Amino acid sequence: MDATYKVNNLRMPLFTLAIVDKCGVVGQPVAHALLSCKDQAHIELFLKNVLSGAPSLASLTFVTVKDLTEVNAIHLVSPDANFFLCQFHTMKAFAEELKRHTVSEHDQLIMV
Repeated sequence: MDATYKVNNLRMPLFTLAIVDKCGVVGQPVAHALLSCKDQAHIELFLKNVLSGAPSLASLTFVTVKDLTEVNAIHLVSPDANFFLCQFHTMKAFAEELKRHTVSEHDQLIMV
């Protein structure tokens, strides 16, 4: 599950729920939702609507960004689901964090 922001003139987030299908094709979208607010209640409602039509998805594995709003919504709607953080977003956040820190001479390691 992931969200894309500012996709319309109201700057609403577009949430997409994608799956790995039975043929092993990654990223097959199964649901989209434009949410008026990116809070836990709206994400829960989106997930409840999806799972009401496909209850077999409830106990699967979700890959999300490290957004506690999304993680909490998934956990409440689908308590048996497994979670993994998206590798792309994790590495992007790691690289951004590294850019924010400067290394002074004092902080540098001296190799002997």
